[in-house]
Amino acid sequence: MDWPAVCLKLLSVFLQIGRPPNESDADFDNRVKTLFDNASPAAKQGFLDQIYVMLFHVFEYLPQQLKESLVQLLAEGNFKSLSSMAARRGLRAQTRSDFAGSMLKRQRQIILARLPKSKSPNTRTKPKWRDAATLKNFAQLVNSRKLLAETIKRVYDQADGAFGWRNDLQSDGDYQLLKAAAPKKPLDWALKRVAAGGEKRDRQPLALACEMARQELNLDPQQPQTLRTYYLKGKALLKKPKA
Repeated sequence: MDWPAVCLKLLSVFLQIGRPPNESDADFDNRVKTLFDNASPAAKQGFLDQIYVMLFHVFEYLPQQLKESLVQLLAEGNFKSLSSMAARRGLRAQTRSDFAGSMLKRQRQIILARLPKSKSPNTRTKPKWRDAATLKNFAQLVNSRKLLAETIKRVYDQADGAFGWRNDLQSDGDYQLLKAAAPKKPLDWALKRVAAGGEKRDRQPLALACEMARQELNLDPQQPQTLRTYYLKGKALLKKPKA
């Protein structure tokens, strides 16, 4: 199977929201392919790595989700039948809202069971930052965002911070590809931070990637140096062999 082609199709789906209304599906897919083809090898690999993680998750849990969807549809059919019967007999039946709430609760439990579980700290005073699973998740996301941050910093430096450097960034193929997977709020923060004053070290790609990852994971704010320390700890944990 042509996995890069599959990943490109997924990228097209992600970007559908911003597609011009007068652009056909075929033209849009071709534009996305051109965007990918013009990106650097590092940007291509960084994008593909994120998509592969998503695909592996889908392959692992798709049978379970299909089964659950069938169960839910059967439950909806049963609810419809019982509601009609109750209406004919003048009896009180479960409301649609209550039924939907019970289905959502069931689906929530299934999703929680599929996603990695962080171990609770030994005491209430220990922050999430001391949890090994949190540190590993943080390090993984920093690795994913670091190349995007490097691209932003590279374009900013090449323009020497001149007015309009963001226009140059919008024309950069690597940036267009990598930003597709980044939430808007952390990305906007990084664009502002790289052009702001302050310590030069705090505007380097690693510092930008650390703060972007922190915001995406909704973790407690930390100083840039502390975030770098947590990143190194998480990176070390990722390298440790599983017991």
